[in-house]
Parts: sequence; C-alpha cells; structure tokens
Amino acid sequence: MSFLKLGFGILVMVWFMTACSGTNAGQSFSQDQARTQEIIKMSDATSPSGDKHPGEILFEDKIEGRQWSKQATEVPETIAWVNVQGVWQPVQRIEITGTVQQRRISKFGKDGTLLESTIQAPPPPR
Repeated sequence: MSFLKLGFGILVMVWFMTACSGTNAGQSFSQDQARTQEIIKMSDATSPSGDKHPGEILFEDKIEGRQWSKQATEVPETIAWVNVQGVWQPVQRIEITGTVQQRRISKFGKDGTLLESTIQAPPPPR
C-alpha cells in the first residue's frame, strides 16, 4: 500500500512542478538538450570575433607532473580563448599549479603573456 502512495506522491509532485514552471517536462528536457548542443558547438578554433586560433594548446599539470597538447578545435571556446579588455586572445599554454585540494589554472597567450588565472577549490564546509 505504501508503494502506491509513494508513486502517487511522485506523480503529484511532477505535475505540480511542471504546472508551476509554465513548461512541460518534455520542453524542459528539450531545453537541456539544446544547451548541451550549444556547448558542443562552442568547440572551435575561431574566436567570437572571428579570429583564427594558432592551433595547439599545451597543458602543463605541475601537480601531477604531466604534459599534453590539444588542438583548439578539441576544447570549448572558454578554454581556447580569453577576452582581455574587449579583445579575444588565443590561449597557447595552460599551467596547473597548487595542490590537489586547491588548483590554480593559469592561461598564457602569445610570448608567454598571462591572460587569466583562476583557482579551483572545494566549497567551504557548512
């Protein structure tokens, strides 16, 4: 009997959520699918302003002691390009430093110019 109540409760919850959101579950799924396709399309060797990327990006992970390269066409636009004061700059090297718990990701452009640096860390404890 409790299984039927649980199933009915889930149906009511799904109906309530879709009624309140103004879309049906199929539309929401389609929107998620469209966003995924948009992210996949972002992988390009061309900047948003139409500039061509030099081609290859060198990744240097100094925490794990390894290096590898990828073509700009193999990574999302957000990895291959950095907007610096309104000008899109191609990323040619990415350096990962810090610790396993807190990584600093630095993106470098032509002639080793630092374009951007971010820190990835777990969220603080509650």
